[in-house]
Amino acid sequence: MKKVEINLYPYQPKEGNKYIKIIERYTPFALLAALGLIAINLILFSITASMSFPYHKFNSEWKQLQPKIGKIEELKKELSSLAAKKKEYRNVLKYKMNISHVFADIYASLPKNIWLGKTRFDEDTIYISGYAVTWKDSPLVSIDIFTRKLRKAKYFSSIFHKVNLKSSRRTIFNTREVMRFEIECRI
Repeated sequence: MKKVEINLYPYQPKEGNKYIKIIERYTPFALLAALGLIAINLILFSITASMSFPYHKFNSEWKQLQPKIGKIEELKKELSSLAAKKKEYRNVLKYKMNISHVFADIYASLPKNIWLGKTRFDEDTIYISGYAVTWKDSPLVSIDIFTRKLRKAKYFSSIFHKVNLKSSRRTIFNTREVMRFEIECRI
């Protein structure tokens, strides 16, 4: 038997320009991208337009407050100049201390059962911390003797007028019960 072919679509398009086919194929995508860009542009425009109204309101309030801001800036400059003058006067009036004499008085005042842990200097205060162990006297008695000797030390007492026990507590140090203390000495 012979095969019979019947062409039901007799129209055959002509081979056209290759570029026209590419344009026909990608035109819907380009239009869709253009519509998307227009939509994004409209969204961004609406956002910026909604932000511009408060901006104009705040801008008008800012212009009203501008003279007050200028006064505040002048006050800040005056305050900083006064702070610099205060610092200068304080440096002139501040008593210069000899640290070696201070430490000499501290170590000369130490009883045998007290050893120092840390010494910290602030602007007008020195903090002396250490440990006291029971030996002949109670640790609190030894700390009291130490503070009294500091108050009587000639150079130390001429600089630091207030010598007070700030804190003390019992702790264990290398299996020994000791009294940890901190003494505050103010100018």
